[in-house]
Amino acid sequence: MAFTQTDIDDLDAIIAGTKGVKEASFGDQSMRFNSVEDMLRLRAEMVAQVQAATRRRFRVAAVDKGV
Repeated sequence: MAFTQTDIDDLDAIIAGTKGVKEASFGDQSMRFNSVEDMLRLRAEMVAQVQAATRRRFRVAAVDKGV
């Protein structure tokens, strides 16, 4: 499943307000967590995935004037 920044923001809100909330839904997928540490692990994976998807790749063209 591809996560988005909105999913990260939603999970942040759940983590910040965790008072027994151990479930979250992302898109069509529902997840149940055993602990806040599990939520933080998922958040780290989400952040890595979103960052990898948004990295820009640049190509540098080499020019040879033939001189």
